[in-house]
Amino acid sequence: MDKNFEKMTGFSEEDAEDWFENSARAKEYYMQLEAWGKSPSVKAKKDHEMKMMASKKGQALMGAGMEVYNDIGTMKWSSGFAKSGDYEEWVSNDSVKDLLEDLYDVKTKLKALMETKMQAKNMELGMAALGDVHA
Repeated sequence: MDKNFEKMTGFSEEDAEDWFENSARAKEYYMQLEAWGKSPSVKAKKDHEMKMMASKKGQALMGAGMEVYNDIGTMKWSSGFAKSGDYEEWVSNDSVKDLLEDLYDVKTKLKALMETKMQAKNMELGMAALGDVHA
């Protein structure tokens, strides 16, 4: 849990865990959430999202995301103490340039996917799932 949980809620982490484990209301919430997650409307939404990601634009987005992942993994950087005794951190300008260009590519591919008819249908399915009473 968040280290600020008690400050945010007024409950200790132990109190919250005890409530979740022993509360009939918490169990009912969990059962309702689980039933909703298995409802036909949620299944339709998830299936459609998989279809979207399998589309050409979805695959392009995933490829662009992998480029960002690769950029981060191969980034030239260093941190540590210099001969002067100062602590320093640096990143290669070329690495940052590559990362920013590829992040922009992700934005472009995401925008292209979000402007499709598939996304409009995805939004409709999402709203239907949110309105599903399920039980």
